[in-house]
Amino acid sequence: MASQNTKFDFKALKTKVGVTDVARALGYIIDRKAGVGRYVEMVKIVDGKKTDTLVIRNPQDKASQLYFRRDGRKGDAISLIRENLGAFNVPPGGSEWKRVGNVLARLANEPLPMTENDITISEARVAKEFDKERYKTEEFKVSMGVPGIISARGIDADTFVTFRPFISKLYDLENQGYKGYNVGFPYTEPGDERIQGYEIRGNGGYKSKAAGTNSSSAAWIADFSGGMPASVRNVFFFESAFDAMAFYQHNSAKLELERSAFVSVGGQMSDDQIKNVIRHYPNAMAIDCYDNDLSGKIYGLRTACLAANIQASIMKAPGGVSVQSGEISILLPEKDASIKSLARHLPLEGKAGTWKADASFKDWNDVIMGKRNEMVVHKNKFQRDDALAERRRGMKI
Repeated sequence: MASQNTKFDFKALKTKVGVTDVARALGYIIDRKAGVGRYVEMVKIVDGKKTDTLVIRNPQDKASQLYFRRDGRKGDAISLIRENLGAFNVPPGGSEWKRVGNVLARLANEPLPMTENDITISEARVAKEFDKERYKTEEFKVSMGVPGIISARGIDADTFVTFRPFISKLYDLENQGYKGYNVGFPYTEPGDERIQGYEIRGNGGYKSKAAGTNSSSAAWIADFSGGMPASVRNVFFFESAFDAMAFYQHNSAKLELERSAFVSVGGQMSDDQIKNVIRHYPNAMAIDCYDNDLSGKIYGLRTACLAANIQASIMKAPGGVSVQSGEISILLPEKDASIKSLARHLPLEGKAGTWKADASFKDWNDVIMGKRNEMVVHKNKFQRDDALAERRRGMKI
């Protein structure tokens, strides 16, 4: 039996848990067609489709393993855990680092840290604090029209003007290989104007976050209440700022803008992000506008529980989504993993709602771009014939 004052540090745990171990726990497999050597590629397959690829350096040395994606995102085993913390069965409560420590310890088959003080992060290889001096910012001028980076995502002039106070033209002064600008969506904690990072979008679908961005307790927040958070009635949660802008563009006639706030968690939701927002807007309902994929559904369920002050462990499970709260244990089929379904088991009424894109689209940005989900290839001959007939009907419209 492990002593309760046993201490762990991330540096020691990383000698036992590499990126490959974390990736396998998340369902990635090695793509041997890409070759196995100094680098390996691990892919995630969902419903027969490749949804993500990690290129991993130093596969034989766990402590020094690093990964990168072709969109520029990169990190180590700790970064990958933080990015996917909601996918692990981590007890709620405590800091993000405590939960990361739990995951590392379990993957290393070590006893779990018992208290916050049992986790030593001083030697952890973590991202540096956000350095605002690294980035030069400018306001976008309305007279210049909608920037190409933004218009390429289907955002029109009215939407751009509406959200312009919450976006910046961003130059990375340390990136010598790229002298152009990106679009920066500033991360702040609710009620605090200090910028703690940026969600970054650029040409060609480039997306990233500024180095050291606080994704634990800060988020992108577009608040139209004029500094009166108590007057906000709906807080709309998204996985990207572009999704939030697209949602507004598609639904502006139905929205009471001055009583609304739009929040992006940047595709990496943390409990503290949601809790901070909910505390700041005491009279608002949390509205799930996340993506329609499984991760988006889990984000919605987690947000609803946090809004209702319900402690719950919510994670992917065989056949759907597992929800555990106290003595209640539920398995929601993936197609039925919704706040409405969860409200049959937990008291969520009046605290959270859902306003997702139509199920034929992945997210709200795809809605305004007319980019529907790819047709799933059915194994059954009769289903294939039905699908073909449906596509033909669509071509005649």
